[in-house]
Amino acid sequence: MVRRRRWHRKMVPTKPGAPCFFNMTESSGDNKALMAAPRMVLLYDNSRKWQLRAYVFQARDLLAGDQSGLSDPYARVCFHTRSGVTETIDQSLCPTWDQTLIFDNVEMFSDPYSIEANPPPVVVEIFDADQLGEDEFLGRALVQPMVKLDPTDPRRPVLQWHPILKGSKEGGELLAAFELFLSADPMPPTPPKRGSDLFVVPDGIKPVLQRTGIEILCWGVRNMQSFQLMSVTSPSVEFEIGGHQVISDVIKNTKRNPNFQQPLLFMDVMLPKETLYLPPMNIRVRDHRQFGRKPMVGLHVIKCLDEYRTEPLSEEFDAISNFPALLNAHSNERPVNLAPKVETEVTTKAKDQQQLQRQQSDGAGNSASSVHPADAADAASLQTQQPPSRQMSETQGLIDPPPKKKRSRIPGFLKRRKKKNKELKAKKMNFNFFKSDEGKTIDISQLDEDIDWWSKYYASTGDVKKCRKYVDLGYDTLKLYTHSLEFSENFDNFSDFCSTYGFQRGKNLDDDEGNVVGEFKGTFRIYPLPEDLGLPLPLKQLEKGIPDSNPVDCIVRVYTIKAIDLQPNDPSGLADPYVEIELGKKRVDNKDKYIPNCLSPVFGQVFELKCILPIDKDLYIRIKDYDFLSSDDVIGETVIDLENRYLSKFNACVGLPQSYYAEGPNQWRDSRKPKEILADFCGKNYLPEPQFEGTDCLRLGAKTFYLDSFEPNRKSNPHYGPDDERLALHVLNCLPLVKEHVETRPLYSPLQPGIEQGKLQCWVDIFPAQFGTPPIPINIEPRKPKDYELRIIIWNTKDVVLEEISITGEAMSDIYVKGWLAGIDEKQETDVHYRSLDGEGNFNWRFKFPMQYLPTENVMVVKKKEHIFSLDATEQFLPPNLVVQIWDNDKFSADDFLGTLELNLSSMPAPKKKSRQCGVDQLPAYNKDIKLINLFECKRAYGYWPCVNDEKPEDERLTGKIEMELELLTAEEAALRPAGLGQDEPNENPHLDPPKRPETSFLWFTSPWKTFKYIVWKNFKWYIIGALLTVVFGLLLVLFIYAIPGLTARRMVGV
Repeated sequence: MVRRRRWHRKMVPTKPGAPCFFNMTESSGDNKALMAAPRMVLLYDNSRKWQLRAYVFQARDLLAGDQSGLSDPYARVCFHTRSGVTETIDQSLCPTWDQTLIFDNVEMFSDPYSIEANPPPVVVEIFDADQLGEDEFLGRALVQPMVKLDPTDPRRPVLQWHPILKGSKEGGELLAAFELFLSADPMPPTPPKRGSDLFVVPDGIKPVLQRTGIEILCWGVRNMQSFQLMSVTSPSVEFEIGGHQVISDVIKNTKRNPNFQQPLLFMDVMLPKETLYLPPMNIRVRDHRQFGRKPMVGLHVIKCLDEYRTEPLSEEFDAISNFPALLNAHSNERPVNLAPKVETEVTTKAKDQQQLQRQQSDGAGNSASSVHPADAADAASLQTQQPPSRQMSETQGLIDPPPKKKRSRIPGFLKRRKKKNKELKAKKMNFNFFKSDEGKTIDISQLDEDIDWWSKYYASTGDVKKCRKYVDLGYDTLKLYTHSLEFSENFDNFSDFCSTYGFQRGKNLDDDEGNVVGEFKGTFRIYPLPEDLGLPLPLKQLEKGIPDSNPVDCIVRVYTIKAIDLQPNDPSGLADPYVEIELGKKRVDNKDKYIPNCLSPVFGQVFELKCILPIDKDLYIRIKDYDFLSSDDVIGETVIDLENRYLSKFNACVGLPQSYYAEGPNQWRDSRKPKEILADFCGKNYLPEPQFEGTDCLRLGAKTFYLDSFEPNRKSNPHYGPDDERLALHVLNCLPLVKEHVETRPLYSPLQPGIEQGKLQCWVDIFPAQFGTPPIPINIEPRKPKDYELRIIIWNTKDVVLEEISITGEAMSDIYVKGWLAGIDEKQETDVHYRSLDGEGNFNWRFKFPMQYLPTENVMVVKKKEHIFSLDATEQFLPPNLVVQIWDNDKFSADDFLGTLELNLSSMPAPKKKSRQCGVDQLPAYNKDIKLINLFECKRAYGYWPCVNDEKPEDERLTGKIEMELELLTAEEAALRPAGLGQDEPNENPHLDPPKRPETSFLWFTSPWKTFKYIVWKNFKWYIIGALLTVVFGLLLVLFIYAIPGLTARRMVGV
């Protein structure tokens, strides 16, 4: 072998600052410049010794390296040419090393000031120690150390969280700090040792600890998946933070009750005072199995506990200050000229109505019985048993006072019975009417006519046209959320009572969805404790208002309103959606009421199910697409955690309305009354117990509320409930509670997670069985159209344009009228008025159009199939527009259009009585001040309407006038008053005689004699007479010429 010798030459620049490369040009002269750089070598005069101190305190949220879901982590610190490792922490994802690694005599050749400006990075690699095989790499962190050229520099490094990365994947965070000293005398003292050879983090750098209390609400576990082919039925939960641990009790059987019997735990630990250094909370769940085995079946790490930090509560804590709306609600003074109320008129009236019903039932039961000797005493006691409010209301005129009792006792059963009947009849009449604010007497049965739940919905959306009466009566509205209820306002997913944490198991894979094996329900409160152990501890913040952990039987009502912008699932670009509800093992749907060919269907369906919370806590609402042959597809679904709503202090079971109504369309729909809800809320939130003074005054601690302050301009309504319940509801509405609402929930498909498939408007009511039987559900069925029949009688037409010229040169038209309802397109025609020479047509013809109409929304409902292959008819909502047109009939070519008239039956111009008064100014397009009528209210209209040509607005002109009669009948009225089409039988209501048309009205080739008489003879009479005379004269002349020769010959021969 021969070693090759390589020579290196040192090149010195001739000019200071010259570049470190050369420009060379080839000899060929092509002016192509070549650049060449020589080998560059850095030369240092001498080396320097440095010392690196690595303060590795802890890490959090590391990747799992073992199948158990944990790791045995240790940290390897690499700097320059040196490295060192920390101790190994067994079975932890949040290890606390609290260790200092010192690297002495680190030789570096750079200039100290350049190292201070650009310090070399420190590489910290995290490994999982394995007994068999190589240690598994968990991640790497790069940190810049603090450089100190003077070892006596007073600066101290600060522990900071540094991200740990494994490739592009996040692998946790490392809490550490690093110092790089230039070796000199004297060096800083070494940190204290732990054991024989481990240095700890010094106190100046280590976080400052303080005595801290941690309250843990360990409520239960949910949806635990099996582990090692066995179900997790007896779990317990371990909580570990900063080396301290507390263990919950064991659940006996999660299938019967997944909650812990002793949910409250407390930890008195020393934790860092600064939130930045607060260690994570490790939550481990273990399953207690036979033979003492306790495998860990799930793990969750809470990295940041800052959101659970609170201030300690003392005995003097004023909880009302947490509710500023209560403090700013109303003044503490009673309104002027307001006396305390004992009972309101409405309350008295309701009580009297109940008593009246009892008396009626008692009277019916005693009518056949024998007369009791104490009948007279019973009659006297009827008045003495009335409450004071009854007597007060009677004097105010709400209820007629009973007849005064006579002093003398008149015997006779009939008189007593007659007297009772009069009283009952008077009360009956009074209960059916009430006086409004204007002093008008209104029938209660007619007060809420045409008012339903949809009136409240449209009033809340601002669509006043569909709920005018509801708005005029001043009824309440509801909140319409544009997203899910749990993410609205400040509800924070209803995690005020407890939050949901997902357990993970096994190694951290790239697909994290497969690692969640269960859920933990609980929450935490962290607050400082007094350093003196002799001082009393603060109030426990979680122990008050904790409900019973046993399962609760509930009735759940799901109100599905409508879906919005669903994704199409059919080849036609539409869908046939219906709703499916799944709760526990129960599943219901309205598949038999699917809505065909629609992407924004209106369901209006209520589903009622029974469940046991928390066993059946997840409510699934699915929108599915109905398919005739194949299985139904899931368009999208949404999941609601019923347990969170039931446990929440926001009273999310049933939304609170704005006012308390004992009956009517806004009747109270919760099992509990407002007073009960208010007392329960105060008990759970450290508020004083509410105290009522009379029925219009409520004291809550130092705060006083008056009913008239909440209702200064209240309208009279017989449906109002008692005063005290209304006042309690007003106070509840000042609190951050869930109000009566409709939420809009996004829908997601299991096949395309994360991509919204539409929205669903709905709400959910939860009725625990312990509060009693819930009221009847609200009827939210879609408004059903009413069946009508529109009858139109076309009497005459006037001043129709004559656009044809006959062979005789006359202007004429063969007029007929065509009509239909826009959207239905079933056209009807009159017969033809032939040869109208003056624009007048006579018909006496009847049209009949059956239709379905929604009076509250002023729309017509049309159902028709999209094409012949459609299985179902598509429902459309269209304005009730009537189209009437005048046409000119042609036998050998297409008919000519003459004029049109379009009327909106709910808002159409009033007709004119005379033809000369009719003009284009009668139409809304030409005159905004015309009078409009609603045919659905007036039922009948007769007169003249103008027709215009179907051209551009600037070219429109009057092309005729129609005399017709419009009559609108309900289906029942149409059955009682039958009538045939045109002039067919039954020709009644009214009877239509054949029109009296002029003799010139006929079809020319079907009436030859009339054609000759009224067309040929009328126009060519003299020509015909002249022709006849000419023919006769010609014949005579021919005969003369023919006879002259013979006569002449005879005369010549003398014959």
